[in-house]
Amino acid sequence: MSIFYALFIGICVLAAFTDFLYFKIPNVLVVALLALFITKVLLWQNLSEIYFPASVFGAMLVVGFILYTFKIFGAGDAKFLAAAAMWASEVNIVAFLVFTALAGGVVGLLYLWLGKVIDSTRSAALGYLPKGFSAKLMKSPAQEVVVKQIQEGADLESMQIRAIPYGIAICIGSVMLITLAEMR
Repeated sequence: MSIFYALFIGICVLAAFTDFLYFKIPNVLVVALLALFITKVLLWQNLSEIYFPASVFGAMLVVGFILYTFKIFGAGDAKFLAAAAMWASEVNIVAFLVFTALAGGVVGLLYLWLGKVIDSTRSAALGYLPKGFSAKLMKSPAQEVVVKQIQEGADLESMQIRAIPYGIAICIGSVMLITLAEMR
């Protein structure tokens, strides 16, 4: 079972990384989380045990898209949260949401206090990636323009972007969830 948890954490870390760099979580990572969960259920659990996770997925997707509608959350964040929440059991779902919310608060505070440092770190990281790499993740020309401006040294504050990559918080909540699951 731990191979599934290791893959789950790996996908979550990759989602957090792409969210940090591009403010985007690729759909392929969300689909990978869903496929991995379904595989885990088919191999290690009773198929009737999928009702709670499916309900959690649906509820989190609805809540996430409501938050997206009010521009509190990104669409990728909403999908990622729903897919990650499926992995929580009835016992751990509240803990997962609390860990994720607390991590989101910490990430938000870090962005308030260290925004320029974080932006320069992002710019430096984007500068080391091959130029075509970001094009594979960015679907819209507007997103590609933002990435190009950051690579050229513009900071997000001057561009009036106040986004926080909430995928980082979801990843932290996911790591805490797996830690709880493994402790039981």
